[in-house]
Amino acid sequence: MYPLMQQLRNSQGDDPVIVCDYDHQWPQEFADEAAALQQAIPEHLLDASVSHPIVHVGSTSVPGLKAKPVVDICVVVKNLEPWQPGCEGASVLQNLGYDFRGESGVPDRIYFRRGCPVKYHVHIQRLGSHNYVKQLRLKAYLLHHEHDRNLYGQLKVVLAQAFKDNRQGYRESKDPFLKQCHSKAHAWLLSCEKLNGGPFDLTAGVFAGPKPQESTCSTTSGESGCSTVSRMSGCSAVSRSCKYVAEYAAEQLHFQAHQWEPLVSGIVVNASVGAQSVLDRESAEHPSMEAACCRLQNFPTCIVKQKDSIARKLLLNPHRLECFEIARQQQQSMLHAGSLEGCPLLFALSPVLYDALRYSLVLSDDVYACGVTSFIEYLKLQGCSQVQLFNFWPVRGEQREHVGIHAFFRLHDYVFEVQFHTEYAVQLNLQHMRPLYEQFREELDPVKKEQLRRDLINGWGTVPVPPCVHKIPGMITPFPANFHESFVPTYHGGAAAV
Repeated sequence: MYPLMQQLRNSQGDDPVIVCDYDHQWPQEFADEAAALQQAIPEHLLDASVSHPIVHVGSTSVPGLKAKPVVDICVVVKNLEPWQPGCEGASVLQNLGYDFRGESGVPDRIYFRRGCPVKYHVHIQRLGSHNYVKQLRLKAYLLHHEHDRNLYGQLKVVLAQAFKDNRQGYRESKDPFLKQCHSKAHAWLLSCEKLNGGPFDLTAGVFAGPKPQESTCSTTSGESGCSTVSRMSGCSAVSRSCKYVAEYAAEQLHFQAHQWEPLVSGIVVNASVGAQSVLDRESAEHPSMEAACCRLQNFPTCIVKQKDSIARKLLLNPHRLECFEIARQQQQSMLHAGSLEGCPLLFALSPVLYDALRYSLVLSDDVYACGVTSFIEYLKLQGCSQVQLFNFWPVRGEQREHVGIHAFFRLHDYVFEVQFHTEYAVQLNLQHMRPLYEQFREELDPVKKEQLRRDLINGWGTVPVPPCVHKIPGMITPFPANFHESFVPTYHGGAAAV
């Protein structure tokens, strides 16, 4: 840095950029300082229409987020004039040891700071001002989105090392990531407000509007309400409520799947390579066997399901919609209780729509069973745990609407699906069965639906069953009628378990 710039920075009293792990003392430090501010600031200067005119903002207000050890405080006021130098509000803060810093590049805000090194920032802002909304909306978003919260903390650590003596460079380098977060936060909050039938009270951290009525959001039937099934075939207002729920769930699941896809895909590719090596050895030991095939279909594309496909699947499967609603209502209880950290909604959604991130492995008939077990073992070696496996292959003349094996695995807190198919089944599906299945899934007429079901059974009945397929360990067969009920989320200590 040039000497003249360093001299200017020193004259401004800027401290070096230091980013720390989250400190559980920060909320108490805010509470103590907020109490002092509340006592010192005359009531007529604060905005009486706001339930919480003094609010903890910034990174120190988000549990688990790495931050500079500076507590940011937003004070919501009626107007900014009393906070100019020499006026009543500014004099109050200066008597508490705060330095006046003006707008400092942020319109419609007056900024004060205290301490050497600086310990407190006070942002004087009006209700609804642009920076006020951005600060509190970002706080709510980061509280609910652990992945972005962790990414932001990691980014800060890297930038603090690169710009230790350049606070402007540090701030500017964060801007691209923060712009993305602000955009996501805006879309997320709009979805939440649609879902909850009212605006989010940013200062209180809860929804100010009414909760959805039992008649439109209840997951059980009763005299004054109706089941999800009857709602979706009933009045348009009720259908819109279900549609909002489905669209919100689809948006969250789609985003979550994209976040996990790079890590999960790397593990799946490694497992497929490992399984192929096992099959190659099997082929070498049995010369009469055809060349072993173990390949990922449609990789790396078509791994994450489209949002509209996820939403449609929710609306066509009432149980899944009800599972999501259970998780959402539990989250809302936590919100209204003031506990915003660790809401389990996103985790709970994984088992509800467990195939948002889905892989298809294609195997030769002769080595199908060996390929499935080898692939699973290689997944486990990389830290994945098996949730459930389901066998769609028919047993002793049974008739099925699908064929293949569908397996569900958990990596950390995320559930993903792997489907195992034969080459013949894949070709048949592409040429004929997939369009038929889509038609079957969306058909409402019972007679036509039954005919389509018979067509599916007859079509899949032409697929040869691979040898030894029913000897795979851990297999559940036949496919249970209450399959989806096994994925209803339950909670233990704030986390969901399947």
